[in-house]
Amino acid sequence: MRKDHFKLLAWNLIAVAIVALVHAMGLFDRFEEASVKARYWARGPVAPDPRIAVVTIDQKSVNEMGPYPWTRDRHAQLISLLSQHGAKTIAFDVLFLEPDIDNPEDDEFLAASAAKSDRTVFGMLFNKTRKGAPAEPLFPIPALERVTADFGFVNVYPELSGLVSKAPLWVDFEGTFVPSLALATVAAFEGKTPETLSKELRAVTENRWHEAHLNYTGWNAQLDWPESSPFPFHSFVDVLRGRTEEGAFKDKIVIVGGTLHALFDYKPTVVSSVFPGLEIQANAVNNLLKNNFLRRVDTRWLLLIMLLIGVLWGFGMARAPVWAGAIAVIFSILGYTFLTYWFFSRHLLLINFATPLFAFFAAFLATLIFQLDTSHREQEAIRNLFAEYTPPKLIDLMLNDPSKLKLGGEERDITVFFSDIAGFTAISESMDPARVVELLNDYQKSMTDVVFKYDGYLDKYIGDAIMAFWNAPLNQPDHPLLACRAALEQIHALAEFNRRVSLQGIAPVRARMGLHTGRALVGRMGPDSRRTYTAIGDSINLGSRLEGANKYYGTGVIISEPTHKAAAAEIEARELDLIRVQGKTQPIRIFELTAMKNGLPPETKAAHGLFSDGIRLYRARRFADAMDLFVAVDRALPGDPPTGIYIQRCRRFLEVPPPPDWDGVHAMTSK
Repeated sequence: MRKDHFKLLAWNLIAVAIVALVHAMGLFDRFEEASVKARYWARGPVAPDPRIAVVTIDQKSVNEMGPYPWTRDRHAQLISLLSQHGAKTIAFDVLFLEPDIDNPEDDEFLAASAAKSDRTVFGMLFNKTRKGAPAEPLFPIPALERVTADFGFVNVYPELSGLVSKAPLWVDFEGTFVPSLALATVAAFEGKTPETLSKELRAVTENRWHEAHLNYTGWNAQLDWPESSPFPFHSFVDVLRGRTEEGAFKDKIVIVGGTLHALFDYKPTVVSSVFPGLEIQANAVNNLLKNNFLRRVDTRWLLLIMLLIGVLWGFGMARAPVWAGAIAVIFSILGYTFLTYWFFSRHLLLINFATPLFAFFAAFLATLIFQLDTSHREQEAIRNLFAEYTPPKLIDLMLNDPSKLKLGGEERDITVFFSDIAGFTAISESMDPARVVELLNDYQKSMTDVVFKYDGYLDKYIGDAIMAFWNAPLNQPDHPLLACRAALEQIHALAEFNRRVSLQGIAPVRARMGLHTGRALVGRMGPDSRRTYTAIGDSINLGSRLEGANKYYGTGVIISEPTHKAAAAEIEARELDLIRVQGKTQPIRIFELTAMKNGLPPETKAAHGLFSDGIRLYRARRFADAMDLFVAVDRALPGDPPTGIYIQRCRRFLEVPPPPDWDGVHAMTSK
């Protein structure tokens, strides 16, 4: 077995262990409840035991008998009538916990009816401790305790998901066996003690409440209840007024309870978000009669299923492509879904669905990571091949999505960068060619490292010139700012370069840079044998012209108005001029990039403010006033080349004013 296979096996074991841990923490419970709900939906409603009937305190009864609660003599009358109709057991999902102070005789009447009937089970209630144990039982009124009626608690509790999925069947309270209402009812119906019946049950959870998973008969019982319920329901008032069919209650269990919305006895369950508490009791009685509670598969079997899924399946997919793994996941999930439904509908088995589902995905993820790790070494070879010429993010893009490097190109906004060394020709002529190459390589590496730092794409070297651009092929919304940051950092990198070469007796060099933001065609271009990723268009030409304009203005970095507008909030720049480059008719405003925001000394920033005011006066043809400001700038920034240019222009225009149609644009006559 290959070493890589052992590595995959380890990853799958870890993935399964993580899923098992999350399952143990109960974090999959909500997903599991949703899967059980789906199984009920697929199965649909089933017929309940025909020996069950339900009498409901409903809106119809309130409309005819008046507001609820009613006096207890009516419940006593109901017991008598149901007994006359042949009901075998009568269970009250109604609590009589406090004596009727206004009509105490009704309590005795109710107790007498129950005693005479000798087939009645009344509900009681347990409080619950913080740890979930039963506490403080609330029994019915003393009058009922004196007769031979049976009692059972009506408590039901939701799962962590908030849904009622289980029914408590009995508790051991201070050494006394206390049955639920449903268990006491069925025991009385079958002539057994609740303890005897409890021993005949299967699928009971051994906890404080001895819960069992309810096997609900219906699906999606909503506010149209009881029409959607499979149980036969009868209105309380219809029984009292003799409007029920002959034999409707004969030899049956009759469960009495309320379905009025005002009673707030509705609970969310796996079959409905609005489910009457009365019908929960009816389902518990039905499951007890049929002994068909759902059974949850033992956790040990669940772990085995997860082991088979997470290890054997993942290991088998080790050499398969990702798409095959995805298809295998889909078909495995579909097959497992059918399996869990078949066991649910045919064998009343609840096989955990959510946890194995996550195990499927964990196995797929582990296998995917394995495959990525296996191919990583091959990709690393490609990365090492291109790392010297291309920024790391671009290499990642080429490896992960080659389609972004479109053949033929696409038009998009980019920020183009040009730079070259001032007077490089004279420098190269004074040095040995090998030394020139060494110097140039050192310089270009220093500048290129900065371009890569800010995720720029290095297009080409043209002698001592560098061309780069941003926002292609990567999407970089802040590409003008990235280019400005790179240009300013190159100034610092150039200073460090000059420090190094000065130790070798080489005079320092100056670099000129031009930046422009605009539309360009970018993509893979050129013949098959020499195809490269590049950018072309007027924006590229303008960026090159701005780099050359530094010669005239004596500046280091010139940026165009679109670049300045996009990055103005983060940079310091002063407007230089309004120029018309050679071959173009439309003028463009240009700026000198000087620092990042708040990176200038206060006196320099103040001088630049005067410079800007001077330009406004200059364009307004107020040349004398403009020259006064430029002279003030020259005193603050002695030898500032752009200031000297404007002083000369003002003097010339004061001697010979420009023509009336002068627009303040300076035409660049050289590239």
